[in-house]
Amino acid sequence: MTRPSLKAVLERGEFVVAPGIHDMITAVVSNKVGFDFVYSSGFWGTASQQGIPDAGIATYTEMVGRVETLCRTVKAGVIADADTAAGLQRAIAFRARTQVNDSMALSRRDPTEFAGATQAWAKSLAQAGLTLDDLDFVETHDCFTIAEMIEYEAMGLAERGKGGERASETHTSSGPARSHPSRMLTPPRSPPPSSPPIPPPSPP
Repeated sequence: MTRPSLKAVLERGEFVVAPGIHDMITAVVSNKVGFDFVYSSGFWGTASQQGIPDAGIATYTEMVGRVETLCRTVKAGVIADADTAAGLQRAIAFRARTQVNDSMALSRRDPTEFAGATQAWAKSLAQAGLTLDDLDFVETHDCFTIAEMIEYEAMGLAERGKGGERASETHTSSGPARSHPSRMLTPPRSPPPSSPPIPPPSPP
């Protein structure tokens, strides 16, 4: 499939009509209408795909992948604002995204185990082609301390029933919040980083 040349059209001084395309449905519609060019902005891409603003949250890899999918879908020439992708500050990319459903009813589950989180973690590692030995640190959070301890066990960073002991070791470092500190947990193979003691909560 030969796409029209934007450079050639501009050199001829012709007027360019390029409707904004923000997802693959509008891309198919543009094919039906028969536009020669379509336009994709950074905000349309991130908002329609992830529901997030165009504020450097999406990675360069995600932006490029979005435009590549658009180019495979439309027959028209694609105009994309490269400045958005080039200006992104986060040099990271998601290796895996996994979601697993679990039951909330205590009568149908073990309250001391997060079976869903265990499955999601295992699937994510497999999808990314990684093992625990490949990780430098893990940052996890939950609104209840006990839940965070169970998450350590679900991720294989602590043996079953040993999440509390793992948290009390110097393998963890506390974040700025005192009530529910976010912890960056290093895998067991890593040497323990220095960490200041977590002060006790202030009395009410």
